Amino acid sequence: MVELFDQGVKPDDPRAMDVAEEARRTIDRNFYPCSHRMHVALGEGYVADPRFTAFYDEQRAGLARWLRASIQANAVGHSTIQGPQGRLPDSSERQDQGTIVQ
Repeated sequence: MVELFDQGVKPDDPRAMDVAEEARRTIDRNFYPCSHRMHVALGEGYVADPRFTAFYDEQRAGLARWLRASIQANAVGHSTIQGPQGRLPDSSERQDQGTIVQ
């Protein structure tokens, strides 16, 4: 993840999406069922909760937001969560900041 971030890889690059998918599968295997929808919610928490943000941004400033964007791109790539244009709705399209609205 950090290597891709350092290389300037965009969050919707397949390599970044693969990192997000592996993170989701790790959670799903080792902790609790983690659908793509659940993973998107977790990604929101990585940015909304200062403790999570600090954990990721301690490695690289901006990494939490990059990971959240990679998680969102991965979910869209798996066609599980899409807005009206085949993408995740941005914050202006959400009814609730904690919930992705279809």
